[in-house]
Amino acid sequence: MPLQDKHLVILWPLFPVLIAISLWFGVKAGGDNLLKNRTARSGIGSLERARTVEQAQWIIKSWDHRAPDSRTQSQLESQNHLAALLSNEGRLRTDIARRSLVFDLFFIVFYASALAAACLLAATEIAIRRHKERSPLVSLGIRLAYMQIITAGFDVLENVGLWRMLSGSTARFWPLLSYVCSIAKYSLVAVSLIYIMLAFIFWVIDLQQQPARNRSTVMANVVALFLLTR
Repeated sequence: MPLQDKHLVILWPLFPVLIAISLWFGVKAGGDNLLKNRTARSGIGSLERARTVEQAQWIIKSWDHRAPDSRTQSQLESQNHLAALLSNEGRLRTDIARRSLVFDLFFIVFYASALAAACLLAATEIAIRRHKERSPLVSLGIRLAYMQIITAGFDVLENVGLWRMLSGSTARFWPLLSYVCSIAKYSLVAVSLIYIMLAFIFWVIDLQQQPARNRSTVMANVVALFLLTR
């Protein structure tokens, strides 16, 4: 069933909101940049790509000290529970790394949703440019929107491996699992971003050529096709 314009209006303001929330959770998922050092130059990302138990333990050992704490005694006494929960000041960096995986679960939900929305918007723009709602590129965009579920799945599996390593496991399986899932995740994200960039190029070319009315009509058709393929 074709969607009316009023059902599609939410998608445009929703996209920047998803981006903004994703950025906030992304910073928290990275440990507020407190996990970067000479051993772990990419923070938690270095542990993702450790590949070996020895490398993973070396990275985790580099986090075996506390983060700086600039809070005064009065601030500590007046701090509310939410602020204490979100703050990493004074925490052991290995605890910060474990906490970052909890924030990363929320980050996964929001960045995967943002990418799915971007792929649908990109498919709409390509459909406008090609004047074919069912062209292969449009179908690819719809499939990429669905594939963000797989991207999120790889990210969750990667976190399972990271959690096990941070919990002291020396099994060789966990570094390898995190590494493979990390590569798969970034590959799918890269494909999605290339597709979105392609649509952006079409949008720049098409900016002065297509009336807004045609844009909303084609977008309705693309989203309707997306829902029909579920």
